[in-house]
Amino acid sequence: MAYLRLFALRTVPFYPTKFQFIRLSRGKRIALDRSRYAYVAGLYLGLNLSNPDEWFRIDGGNDQLSRAFASQLTNNIIYNAPVTRIEQHAPGVGATFVKNGIKRQLSGDYLICTVPFSTLRDVEVIPPFSLQGALASGYRVARNVNEAS
Repeated sequence: MAYLRLFALRTVPFYPTKFQFIRLSRGKRIALDRSRYAYVAGLYLGLNLSNPDEWFRIDGGNDQLSRAFASQLTNNIIYNAPVTRIEQHAPGVGATFVKNGIKRQLSGDYLICTVPFSTLRDVEVIPPFSLQGALASGYRVARNVNEAS
């Protein structure tokens, strides 16, 4: 929340105002009320969605936060440089990336990883993220729930 205040980003409620949720099951749409949706999300994804008054998103899209960071870091962002390795070591972290066919490395005190899961599987992470396996398993569970329902 501190960064939201720092960049003066406004939040709006995360849930739809009418609390209508749809589950797809074998090609059919099934309406769920908020409490049933919260129960299923907790059961299969480990999410606590029981109090919608505590869930928000950034007005205009959550990418507004990364855009706000980018506006402050204009000369420090390297575009078109896929990350191939993230490594945590005693003094901090390191990232290996490829720019114009040349492998390069950067190191720092911290690393913010916003790589989508579908891309993260192609990045070597040393040591592995402590939740990496659990998140991957959660993704499979969520996908299988939709297939089995």
